[in-house]
Amino acid sequence: MRYVIYLDGIWAYFADTKNEFKDLDGTAFESRLGDLVATRPWKKCIVPSVTNLQDRSLFRFFGKAFYKVSFKTPAGASDHLVGLKLGGVNYKATVWLNGKYLGEHENGYTGFSFDVGAFLHHDSSGSEDNELVVLVDNSWGHKDWLPWTRKVDWFNYNGIHRGVKLVVKPLVRISDYAIRSPMEFPAGNASRPSKLSLLARVAMENRSLERFPGAVQVEISEMATGRKVASAIEMVTVVEQGKANQDFELTLDPSAISLWSPDSPTLYRVTFRLVDGGGNKVDERSWKWGFKKFETRGEHFYLNNKRFTMRGTNRHEDHPDFGLAIPDALRYQDIVKMKDANINCFRGSHHPMGEALLDYCDELGLLFVEELPAYQLDAGMMADPGILATAKRCFDEMYDRDKNHVCLAAWSVSNECHTETKEGLAFHEALYKHARAVDDGERLVVHVSNHGVMDLCHPLSDFVTLNTYRGWYGGTMEDFMSEVDLLHEILLDEDHELGPPRPIVLTEFGAGALRGYRSWQHSKWSEDYQAEFLGHYIGECMKHDYIGGTWTWMFSDTRVDLPDRPDGRPRSYNNKGMVDEYRVPKLAYDVVKALYGKWAQREA
Repeated sequence: MRYVIYLDGIWAYFADTKNEFKDLDGTAFESRLGDLVATRPWKKCIVPSVTNLQDRSLFRFFGKAFYKVSFKTPAGASDHLVGLKLGGVNYKATVWLNGKYLGEHENGYTGFSFDVGAFLHHDSSGSEDNELVVLVDNSWGHKDWLPWTRKVDWFNYNGIHRGVKLVVKPLVRISDYAIRSPMEFPAGNASRPSKLSLLARVAMENRSLERFPGAVQVEISEMATGRKVASAIEMVTVVEQGKANQDFELTLDPSAISLWSPDSPTLYRVTFRLVDGGGNKVDERSWKWGFKKFETRGEHFYLNNKRFTMRGTNRHEDHPDFGLAIPDALRYQDIVKMKDANINCFRGSHHPMGEALLDYCDELGLLFVEELPAYQLDAGMMADPGILATAKRCFDEMYDRDKNHVCLAAWSVSNECHTETKEGLAFHEALYKHARAVDDGERLVVHVSNHGVMDLCHPLSDFVTLNTYRGWYGGTMEDFMSEVDLLHEILLDEDHELGPPRPIVLTEFGAGALRGYRSWQHSKWSEDYQAEFLGHYIGECMKHDYIGGTWTWMFSDTRVDLPDRPDGRPRSYNNKGMVDEYRVPKLAYDVVKALYGKWAQREA
């Protein structure tokens, strides 16, 4: 038996505005936890949420906040594993259950879990509540907290901003799985592969005191009809208190499989089933999987053996009413609005997004580039082994959560770091090596650069990136192609200083606009200038075959906390969205939609 109990809903919180708990050890604090719960002025809130929007006085709160909730012990907990999973807490979480310290987690944008069965109340009447307390810390001044080593161009929200749940699992279980679908195409422009298979590694764990003999099954079926496409079964033995892996390779008939793409996001259900020696089901897990091949060949991208251009944008997780804790329905609507604008890919800026967003990309058909929160690191920061260790750990957690999403096209290991320095090169060499080893070369790996031809790390990247804002922060919009052309010329040079020829993607370009401000003169901050700016950039890029795509900066306006530059961030927002923070479109939305539509038609 496997089931989930969601703990989302009404909680209580207490913000430590006086910084009483500056230095706190999780185990030592057990003796003080009861007093904290009994005597502090707790206020009601909802989880997921952010502390900064609970009360006006907490808007610029960067420190420690305690959250608590009570819940009943799940049925069957005494003879099952019970995991507590928190989807996202920014930045450091310290967790206690029934007065006992469970552990802590650092990384504001990926989930974590604890085995809590031994800490639950197991009274036979089921009347006794369990009390969960979570300390959230988003304070500044921690040199190895990514991205909070420095001020960033988005808001540092405190809070439990993603869901919390209990997962009840059998003692013998499927603990994880990884799916891949290698394929080969015949020479020419064939739309169907000549070879196609599904590779799966199934991880199993036995937490019982007895050896488990049984079998693990894999089954692929059509989502719409339930028709079985392929299946396999292997006998397994998992020793008591032990683990085991089982690898599968299912050779598929390519004519029986529809490939996944943004135009046709076909998904199949892959089911993993663990059965005992008598054929009784012990555990079962399933996933929606799509078959695709995304690659670079020379200066171009190919998706399923067809030329592909990235018609993209960048997206932050933010909303005025929810902050970072935006509802899944809003994530879904963001995807719908991107699809309407003929966008076929986007980058999550500048950290892992809510997991449901990737589910919707799989379902609706958008390629996604997922990014580490390594943001604008200088040479000194990148020389710090602690920051490199944090970046690697963040990548591992990002990979573990999202490795099976068909929408994933590439990993981005950093944004606008000082990659023109030797420290930047050493840092990125280590990070690229780590990412490719973990992902085993399954996806492309890049860093997003604003250093043009001076970037020492371009040879590491699977495609070449360029952030440029000529016509906004300096220069004129007419100048930008000279920067792109120079980058292209050096890529073609026989010395290959920047590596071999690869696609060039304009990964950021944009102009701010205050929705509703119109100007005959196309003045800065007007919708008119933003529309002209984006139209010029995209239009020029469409003329150059070597450009693999453009990602506008950005999809929606995003709250920032940069009081020292009010001229550059009116309303304390980055206003470069093609829609505003409430997702109301600006003129630029229709311009991007029209041009991306023409680009799509030309490619078709």
